[in-house]
Amino acid sequence: MLSTLEVNIKKTKQSFAIGYCIVFLVFYCIIPVFFMGDSVKEDIAITLAGITILSTLGFLTAFYINFFPTNNKRYLVVDGGVFSKYVFIIYISIVFLIIITAGELPIMASLRGASVENIFSLREDFLKDRKGFEVVFGYLITIVDSTFFPFVIIRAFLYKNKSRFIYLMAFILYSISFLEKGYFLKIAIPLFMFFYYKSKNKKTYLMISGGSIMGIIILMFTLSKFDAMEVTRDEPFFSIYHIPATVLEAVIWRMVAVPVITAYQGLELFFSQSFHGEYLYGATSSLLSSIFDIERVNFERALYQSQFGGSETGNANQFYLIEAFINYGYVGVFLFSFFLGKMIKDMIDTKNIAIICIIPLIFYSLFNSGLIGNLFSNGYILFYLMIKFVKIK
Repeated sequence: MLSTLEVNIKKTKQSFAIGYCIVFLVFYCIIPVFFMGDSVKEDIAITLAGITILSTLGFLTAFYINFFPTNNKRYLVVDGGVFSKYVFIIYISIVFLIIITAGELPIMASLRGASVENIFSLREDFLKDRKGFEVVFGYLITIVDSTFFPFVIIRAFLYKNKSRFIYLMAFILYSISFLEKGYFLKIAIPLFMFFYYKSKNKKTYLMISGGSIMGIIILMFTLSKFDAMEVTRDEPFFSIYHIPATVLEAVIWRMVAVPVITAYQGLELFFSQSFHGEYLYGATSSLLSSIFDIERVNFERALYQSQFGGSETGNANQFYLIEAFINYGYVGVFLFSFFLGKMIKDMIDTKNIAIICIIPLIFYSLFNSGLIGNLFSNGYILFYLMIKFVKIK
């Protein structure tokens, strides 16, 4: 089944290496230096470009040079059907607890014609603004739905499991229930990769599937009433205060401009009077700050507040190299990228298409958030340990 993937591991590695370099260099090197104009400081734009170039070196070094010789290892063997059922049960249980303890679902509010402010408030209350023991719901669902459940869904489609559409529908229904525009990409991206490998006419597939994904994104923006903003501003495209005129422009602006702006402003805030360019040495991570007994610095919230004003739950989504740099400087950028390269290399070496299809999802997550949080809060480290020491029949 899909045996051609196993004999094209070298080509698969090459594709992911090229993909990493193109995506990150275009967004965080070429755009800030050549396309953001006079709205940015040249030294900060060059710093952003420099850490991105350094990251590609770290990634490719670990990706192509085998520093750790492979030895025969013993694996824990797990039945795939049993594993899938337990992951699904855990996922459904957490979703059930989240929904019954939430107030009105954002999707229901949108359908009854609620205002933008009301929908935004309901989305914040749905997970981010939980109090007491309910805070743990956000961590549990993220650990399961970031890698394990998408892996189970792809594996179910790979072996044509009779429960595959039940798994998929459960994921989709939950994703639209709280109108998180990027949530459904957690399954859309792996499924896109899976059917791309299976497709015979890949160009036709890319056109149809790409259009479908864009259509779903536009629908999510429409349901969340992104196009219902009453405020109008004449701000440039590469400005966090830009107000898109249409839903399509909103989608493009959110996908292209916002990540670059946030990364740039993250460095600008770090070098400003707020942090004086002093490295934070893990203080941005709640886990590391508690382990090393240092004061927690919620850098993403501070950045969000510098952009939009005070908010108790708002966090800016910035890509993983900003976290690496503000904590550990250029050494951190190289080491974070090196670890990522090693992790992606090991995932491809499994020759398991269900695991390989998760890789673009990891790239997407790191495009928008830090490595430390993804490893521990999103459960990437658990998934990585699973592929290193567990064999699923």
